Amino acid sequence: MLSANVHLRPQLDQSASPSAVYMSPRSQTRAIWGLIDGSCVHTTLATKSQSSQGGRAASVNVISAFADSHEGEVCDVWMEDRADGPVRWVSGGEDGRVKYWQLVTTETPRSGKRNPEITSTMECLFSSPVIEDTLPGRSEAVRRRQTGKPDDVILVRCSAEHGIVCGITEDGDLRVWFGAGTGTERDVRIDAGSAEDMGVVKRMELESRGRSSASVLVHHYRSSVFTRFDIALNNDEKPSITTRTFTSPVPGAFSAIQASLRSSLAISTGTPAPPALSAVESTSEEPSEPPTPGDASPLPTPSETPSSNRAVSEYGRLVATGDEHGVACLWAWDQIPGRNGDTPLRAWAAVSGRITAIEVSCGLVAVGR
Repeated sequence: MLSANVHLRPQLDQSASPSAVYMSPRSQTRAIWGLIDGSCVHTTLATKSQSSQGGRAASVNVISAFADSHEGEVCDVWMEDRADGPVRWVSGGEDGRVKYWQLVTTETPRSGKRNPEITSTMECLFSSPVIEDTLPGRSEAVRRRQTGKPDDVILVRCSAEHGIVCGITEDGDLRVWFGAGTGTERDVRIDAGSAEDMGVVKRMELESRGRSSASVLVHHYRSSVFTRFDIALNNDEKPSITTRTFTSPVPGAFSAIQASLRSSLAISTGTPAPPALSAVESTSEEPSEPPTPGDASPLPTPSETPSSNRAVSEYGRLVATGDEHGVACLWAWDQIPGRNGDTPLRAWAAVSGRITAIEVSCGLVAVGR
């Protein structure tokens, strides 16, 4: 898909070919490339066609400095889908480090030119230290392996809004940093389960609603459970860590997981109007049918309409799973009063055979096999 529409400059030779790629789902105008040589590349795709390039979309690449790059291959890159704030992302490498990046753009006026010259650089806000000690309970073979070289950080996630980054190894060594990029980061290390006992880690997701709390989902290969770790920072005390385990209601390992951890407004809640229309709608008549007492959130008045639905909504956070026998499940990410949160909201036989992919949106579930 990219090769047909993206003209990359400079050309990447075979020794520096991409090892991990992240394309922004918001507008398809940004891409993050992790390279085999340890560097990161941020690509901005132009939307305006340029005839000098045969009508293809042009691109501007920003490459990380050699001193800031990973030592060895980049295993994973990830950028939060945000429309506001600075452009930040996270990477994990086979050197056992997690790096937090920011794109810095500057405008320089040009003599006699209407438009200023725009240049961008890449800044490494945070680079994690390498931990040399092995988690307790690991075998002697694992200890010897990690003595010679730290395990690869295979999955990374970040919350740019709250300054939280995390990374995990296949052996379940989960590390979460609060205040990333501030110089006063607080590190929380969690044993998410060894590869020898539970299988290698294949999925991790991060959700955060504040600068001092985070929730991390971890799933191991061919496991019939996934785990949620809730981490809360106290002022000067040891962090509080709560573990919840979600177990499949039927025999069979989870073969596909889709974590939709972004909140959305309830169906019964009206959509806030844009600022330009708020004054017009404030004079409109009241709704003919008020919200029922069972609604969890009443319709907001224009004066109370929040600027960001995601910041106030408590709806829409779900985890969808599919197993090797074709059974699909929907799980509530948030605790529902009066309900056992470790059991699925719904489970049904979706297909005959192993589910290899699953997607959920607004109550519609799509599975693939």
